[in-house]
Amino acid sequence: MRNGNLRAYLIRQLFESFRGVYTLTVAASIAAAIILWPYLPAWLILSWVTAVAAAECFKAAIGYAYLYFDSPNNIKRWNRLFGTATRLGSAAWSFCALFLIWPLPDMMALILGMASLCLAAVTLNPLIGFHRIYRDCTLILIIPISTALMLMPPAFGKDAWAGLVILTSGLYLIVLSVRLQRRRLRALKAFFNYRGLSRQLHFERDRRREIQERLAQATTIDMLTGLPNQKRFLEQAQELLNRELETIPSRDIVILLIDLEGFTQINSSIGRAGGDYLLLQTGLRLKYVISEGAIGRIGNDEFAIATPLPPGATHAGRLINHLRSALEAPVRWDERNVETAVSIGYSLAPKHGTDIETVLRKADIALHQARISSSNQPLEFKLEMETHIANRFALQRALRHAMENNELSLAYQPLIHLNTGQVVGAETLLRWHSKEFGPVSPVQFIPLAEQTGLINEIGRWVLREACRQAALWMSSRKDFAISVNVSLEQLADTSFSDTVRDALRMSGLPPKALLIEITESVLMTDPASIIRLLREIRQLGVRIALDDFGTGYSALSYLIQLDIDYLKLDKTFISNLTRSDRAATIVRSTMALAKALRLQVIAEGIETPDDWHRLNDEHCMFGQGFHFSRPVPAAQFEALPERYPLPRRREQAY
Repeated sequence: MRNGNLRAYLIRQLFESFRGVYTLTVAASIAAAIILWPYLPAWLILSWVTAVAAAECFKAAIGYAYLYFDSPNNIKRWNRLFGTATRLGSAAWSFCALFLIWPLPDMMALILGMASLCLAAVTLNPLIGFHRIYRDCTLILIIPISTALMLMPPAFGKDAWAGLVILTSGLYLIVLSVRLQRRRLRALKAFFNYRGLSRQLHFERDRRREIQERLAQATTIDMLTGLPNQKRFLEQAQELLNRELETIPSRDIVILLIDLEGFTQINSSIGRAGGDYLLLQTGLRLKYVISEGAIGRIGNDEFAIATPLPPGATHAGRLINHLRSALEAPVRWDERNVETAVSIGYSLAPKHGTDIETVLRKADIALHQARISSSNQPLEFKLEMETHIANRFALQRALRHAMENNELSLAYQPLIHLNTGQVVGAETLLRWHSKEFGPVSPVQFIPLAEQTGLINEIGRWVLREACRQAALWMSSRKDFAISVNVSLEQLADTSFSDTVRDALRMSGLPPKALLIEITESVLMTDPASIIRLLREIRQLGVRIALDDFGTGYSALSYLIQLDIDYLKLDKTFISNLTRSDRAATIVRSTMALAKALRLQVIAEGIETPDDWHRLNDEHCMFGQGFHFSRPVPAAQFEALPERYPLPRRREQAY
């Protein structure tokens, strides 16, 4: 322990222990005054008592100021003040007593001398550690009295010997104080060292306990939302199930899993801080709605709830509707409203199980079905869902090995110049013939590839293979173009433009012969990034087509920002072209819009000669459909005619 801290401790002990000394000194002076009253003038005795009392009051005032009103940081200042006050108190007793001793009888003078020695002895213990102050005070107390006794007549009589004894005793007390001070300082240093070590140990123990508590909290609490994490949620939910099933067996407990749809795109759009704020608000809203049960964040954007249903309730519909209303309300961030939808799957206990692992797994199956369902409705677990999930996992496993097993192939549907019937290109379509499942529809495996992240690897293979095949065909077909469909997940990959560049370089295909097809929906997630990526592709010389135009969001403002070459009219308009005036009006309007924007139109789904004639009447330049050919492998595509003759109109055939 540092000397400053030790001195501060001694100062405090000094002021606290001297409270009794103040009182004893004043009491001793009053007692001496009473004894000496018959022998001395009253004014002289009262003056002495007053001086002693004033000095002791001054010391007491300094002590109380230190203990109650001031900071003990300035140790030297308080040490100096106390030493001055103590010396003044000793002087008040000694020098005033010196004036009293001469008129007194021998016995009274001896008593006054012994009282001074006793007072010096009484102050020994409190002043241990302050040797200089004790030395000065003792000398001030005993030297005047002992000198007076030795000089009182008769010289070297009883009083002289008494004065010598008092002087010798005072000097011995001074020597004793030095020894006691050394012993006490050693003990105090040892005590302070022990106390410092003890405090350090206590500090380390508290710090270790705090770290352990934080680690325990980190393993059970989600730091962002403050909700229990998956481990803690499972414990709380199991406790809830056990309690409720034991007390009210007929009461249902609903286990809900909630997923924020499109959270990855939202996070990219508003930034990670905005995404964290959205998750935080979701947790707060869940705690506001759910008053009983357990709530937890068990995934990046996935939350879980276990709560008893209200008495008399037969299903969780009302609770889920309340949750959806709360969670799908816009969240204000960065001066704009962030809207999100939720997918909800749930199971019931004891209907679907009595342990949390079972009912949570079944709720997860229901959530998975809710994600891929087009109805966007909360789903309760059904037994047939397990079979569907098992089949889906098996299909997913087979898809992961499809490229290794050469099960993927490409089919090509010809693109026709409608005015001349000339084949000017082909659209590339992916096909999968599994060894385990046989032919698998793209409607099944394309969404599965997108959800599992396989679409990027498959998409790179499709792009390279399509460019390679188109380069071979261009040797015999002039002005031939190949189109490839690209998904949102592929465009979300910042290296996609490098993938396009590598495919063109490896195949030797001219960039203008490649047509990248995107849908309107890809522009709704992060339009700024998508537009920037498409501009990079456009700078390579590759052309871009907007597929399924008119069936998506139809955000016409994006047509101004997008540097595209083609609009592809969806087949729903073409199939009704000859039967619906409204469909014809939409086609005509689209043609006018494209002409104004200097874009070409490709019509999909041409299935009859009448469709071909009507599109020619509307001056649509390009088209494709089953009337010309279904998608076929490369070998069969090569056998297709290079030009299709325009059939006669129906009225001319009769």
